[in-house]
Amino acid sequence: MRRHPQLLRYLRRYARAASLGASALAVLVLLTWLPVLTGRGGSMPADAMHPLVAVAILLLGGALGLQGADPPPPRALRAARAAVVAAVVIGGLVLGGGFWGTPLVLASEPLGPVAPNTALGLLLLGASMYALGARSPGLQRMSQVLALGAAILAFFPLVGYLFEVATFTRLGPGVHPMALSTALAFLILASGLLAARPERGFMALLSSEGLGGRILRSLLPVVLLTPVLLGLMGLWARRAWGIDPPLVTGFMVTSMVVVTASLLWWHSGVLEQVEASLSKREATLRTLIETSPDLIMIRDREGRYLLANPAFARMAGRPVPEILGRRDVEIFEADTARRIMENDQAVLASEAPQSYEIEVRTPGGEDRVYDSSKYPYYASDGSLIGVMVISRDITVRKRLEATLREQFEKLKELDKLKGDFVNAVSHDLRTPLTSILGYAEFLEDELGGPLTPTQHDFVDQITKSSKRLEGMVNDLLDVARLDAGTFRLHCEETDLAGRIRELVDSLRPQAEERHLDLHASMPEAPVMQVLDPQRIERVVSNLIGNSLKFTPEGGHVEVRLKEDGDGVLCEVSDTGIGIAPEDVPKLFKRFSQLEAGSRMKAGTGLGLSISKAQVEAHGGQIGVRSEPGKGSTFWFRLPRGVPAACRVEPPSAA
Repeated sequence: MRRHPQLLRYLRRYARAASLGASALAVLVLLTWLPVLTGRGGSMPADAMHPLVAVAILLLGGALGLQGADPPPPRALRAARAAVVAAVVIGGLVLGGGFWGTPLVLASEPLGPVAPNTALGLLLLGASMYALGARSPGLQRMSQVLALGAAILAFFPLVGYLFEVATFTRLGPGVHPMALSTALAFLILASGLLAARPERGFMALLSSEGLGGRILRSLLPVVLLTPVLLGLMGLWARRAWGIDPPLVTGFMVTSMVVVTASLLWWHSGVLEQVEASLSKREATLRTLIETSPDLIMIRDREGRYLLANPAFARMAGRPVPEILGRRDVEIFEADTARRIMENDQAVLASEAPQSYEIEVRTPGGEDRVYDSSKYPYYASDGSLIGVMVISRDITVRKRLEATLREQFEKLKELDKLKGDFVNAVSHDLRTPLTSILGYAEFLEDELGGPLTPTQHDFVDQITKSSKRLEGMVNDLLDVARLDAGTFRLHCEETDLAGRIRELVDSLRPQAEERHLDLHASMPEAPVMQVLDPQRIERVVSNLIGNSLKFTPEGGHVEVRLKEDGDGVLCEVSDTGIGIAPEDVPKLFKRFSQLEAGSRMKAGTGLGLSISKAQVEAHGGQIGVRSEPGKGSTFWFRLPRGVPAACRVEPPSAA
């Protein structure tokens, strides 16, 4: 139950003020009695507060102030209880005098009898004050009950004085009445006792932030203060205008009825609105629970079902009324019920939410998997009732995950087989390919005899095709090395501008065959860079080769090299057919060819992907800028310094 924090502070402050107010009133009474007690003359009214009662009230006011803290310090508690015992002893003494009418003598003067209701009020307040410091909740509630009894006992004399009804001021005919000042002091002390522990006992309702607390806080002051105010008004009217007492009493009663009826009417309207709002919320919540595809249930600490929605009932194969009050062992098989109970007990022990997956064999014999979330379920007073569970059927998802996992493992195995095949084939192709190139060179050098011009053309075609095949085999080997993690760079400090210039010169005849203009634009001075020259030449060759393939006759291809901050930038631009924006992401993927490349049967689709891997192994980046119909610019950037993947080779001897 949530408390109103500001009201709690106000009530505790009032308890301290009540202890001071009651003590001040008792001191004032004793000062008034001082001339009489010291024999200096003077007299007190017969209905004045007895000095011994004033002493007892002073003791009780001090005891209330000492017990302001919760819990009070041990020394303060002992002092308070000593004061309470003294006040109770005084109450017992004056109670005897009050019942038997024996005057109490002090300073050789009879002080008159004490009202029995006064003595009884002292005993009630003393017992309440003594129980205030107890740790037992039962004794603390008893303290409030006793304080309430003392307040009711004092309220009757107060109303009697206000409405001039003498019967209300005494316990019976011929018995001494309770003094008005005594009634006020008792009410102050009793209300202070009730306010001292506002979060306990029946006072907890007053400090509650719930609807009951709000209604009580709005009604209680009016109900308590209205008769007091009406009584004061009636007393003034009788003395000022001489109005007949029965007429005043009738007016007071009528006013009380009107005020009470108005309050009841207004609060009934508030309750109607609250009830309508609660009914609407309850209907919404019930609709959500009943239409939810998830299983929703609440079980108590013993595992009995307090709530189950239709989704759970369908899974259990029983209507909801047959589920409520039963345990899991009465619904599921023993192993499933045991695991559910173990999870429930874990939540109850930790009082913390828990989520987990659980396999359940339904009463229909079907194995299902549920993603369950369990939460501690509390009553309105904060006590732990049981466990609330929300479970989602994830059987289909788990089966799909298992299928995907199985397919993934198969794909991994196929990928490994593919890599092993590529590696084996590539290595096996190198030996006959080397032999073909070697014998082609022998024929070209006419070591086997002179060749006719036609035969020279044949040998030239054999050499070109073999070198093209050698490039493909090298690409496949690089793919295998990348997959195996054995790809290495053999770096040395190289004049990158000179290397690219030589490469462009070697490829110019190929460009001229296609009637294309191929030229290089780069610094005349050497551009020294630590890199793997063969790998970078392969990258540049791939980029130039692509431009030559996809540039129509009459076009031109330009290779540029320039300094770029802390690195170098190489660009290969052409006036070719260009690349559509949606095709750019496919360029650097393995075995990926665009539609134009497929039509031209232009290679294996490994060149750009391997170029990307080689540039990134140098710590660089590679990319493309292109527009369909206006050509493309492939670029790569290499940073300065020695790449992390490099194994630096010593410079070769001249």
